[in-house]
Parts: sequence; C-alpha cells; structure tokens
Amino acid sequence: MKRLLFGVAFGAALLVTALTGRLASPERWEYSEIAAHLLDGRGAFYDYLGTRYDFYGPALYPRLLGADLWVSHHEAVMLVLQALMFAATCLVIYRVGTLLVDPATALLGAMLAAFHPGNLVYVGKLHPQTLDVWLVTLSFLILSKVTMASSRVGTVKMVGA
Repeated sequence: MKRLLFGVAFGAALLVTALTGRLASPERWEYSEIAAHLLDGRGAFYDYLGTRYDFYGPALYPRLLGADLWVSHHEAVMLVLQALMFAATCLVIYRVGTLLVDPATALLGAMLAAFHPGNLVYVGKLHPQTLDVWLVTLSFLILSKVTMASSRVGTVKMVGA
C-alpha cells in the first residue's frame, strides 16, 4: 500500500509539473536568486525593483537549491526532489493516520493530500512550501509517537492537545 501511495503521489506531482510546463521552465521566486548569490559567494540577498533585500528567512531551502544548481546546473532537478518530498509527505500523513485512527482513514487523508491542488501546484514552483509541509508533517509524526509512547491514553492526549 505504501509503495502504491508513494507512486501515485510522486506521479501526480510530476504529471502536473510537466503539464503546466514547469518541468522545462520552473517558476522562479527570490530563492533562485538567493541561491545563485550564495554560489557566487556574495551572500544571501535578492534584488527587487532595483532594491537589495538581505535574506533573513530560513536558510535551508536556498542552500538546498544552491546545492542542486552546483551539482546539476539546472533547477528541474529540484522540482523532482520536491516531488519526492511531496510523496514522502503523503506517506507521513498515512503513518500518522494509522497511529491515530485506522488504515482506511489514513489512506483517505493521504490521498486527499496527494491530490490537493495547492500541494500539486507548489511542487512545480521553486518555493519552500513543499519542504515546509514535509517538515511540519514529520514533526507531527514525531509528536504523535512521543505522545503515544509516554501515555497510556496517547490518542486522547494527542487529540486533546
């Protein structure tokens, strides 16, 4: 079941990205410019309407994008990585669902996430939304496991938190 879910989510993400033309020409945000500046050794900043803005946001995504550009010299590889993160998010949602409810409900939740239009669209953008959602769901999985392990009524505590 997990392999099928992963394949469906990964395939849907790549299909939408390809059909929208973003696999060949990704939608760039300021993160692409920040990554290029980091690679050039000029620091984390971007220009907007002739003004330089120093970047004080989370550093993981621009560095990840910079590493992709350094290795592959093309941003499309990052979109494939984002599709993998998207599919992994669906697996994490399935796992959380099986911990807290039951496998059928977990599958429904994972499939709803796999075909959510906003999630699918952002896989094709060079934007940290896919990474952020994956990290938040991983955090929720860890919280679920810790809560359930430390309490006899873990599900009640988790839902009531």
